[in-house]
Amino acid sequence: MGGTHSPGERSSSSTGGDAAGAATSIRTAVAAVGEDPLRRAPLCATAVEIALAAGQPDVARSAAAELAETAATYGTSGLAAMAATARGAVLLAEDRAEEALPLLRDTYRRWHELGAEYDAAGTCALLAGAYRSLGDETSAAVEEAHAEAAYLRLGAHRPARPPDGLSRRECEVLALVADGRSNREIGEVLFISDRTVARHLSNIFHKIGVTSRTQAVRYAIDHELTLTR
Repeated sequence: MGGTHSPGERSSSSTGGDAAGAATSIRTAVAAVGEDPLRRAPLCATAVEIALAAGQPDVARSAAAELAETAATYGTSGLAAMAATARGAVLLAEDRAEEALPLLRDTYRRWHELGAEYDAAGTCALLAGAYRSLGDETSAAVEEAHAEAAYLRLGAHRPARPPDGLSRRECEVLALVADGRSNREIGEVLFISDRTVARHLSNIFHKIGVTSRTQAVRYAIDHELTLTR
C-alpha cells in the first residue's frame, strides 16, 4: 500500500499463505523502527493489509489511525494517499463499501497524479471489491482489468484473485464456515451482525453453486480457502 515500497518489497511482505506469521513479523518491524512516525508510516500501511488478511481488524484499524495521524501532521501527498488507501481498505473490510468507494476513487487519482502505478493498481483492486460488494460486477471487472494490466506492465507480483467472483470478505466468511463456526461466531470474529453473515452466505452459495454448509465446506477445502493450509 505504501508509496515507498517497491514491487519486490511489497510482494515479500504480502499476505500469502501464512497471514498470521506475516502479521507477527510486521508488528515486530514496526516496533523495531521506534517512535519516528515517518519511518513507521510505510510499515503501518503494510500492517493494515496484512492484519486484514489475518483476520485482525482491530490491528488494522489501529495502524490505519496512526497512519492518518501522521499524514495529518506532515501533510505530504504521498502520506495522504497512503493513509486514504489504508482507510479505504478498512472500510471495505467492515462491509462499508458505500463509504469506501468515493474515498478509494479519490485515492486512485492521488496515486495516479504521483506516478505511483503500483499503488494505483492496488487501489484498483480495492475498488473492484467495493463495486462487487455493491453488486456492480461490470465496474468490478473493469477495475480488476486495470489492476492486472498495471501489474503486468510492472512485472510485479499480482495478489491472488478469489475464485468464482467471491469478495475477500466472502472468502473470510467461507473459511470460518469451513472451521465449523456458527453465524453468530462468524459475526463475532469479523465484527459484523448475524444478518450480515447470513447475507454473505446467501451470496457465497449463489456464486459457488452450492445449497448447504456441508457443500460450502467441501468447496472451501478444494480451493484452499481454509484457516489452516
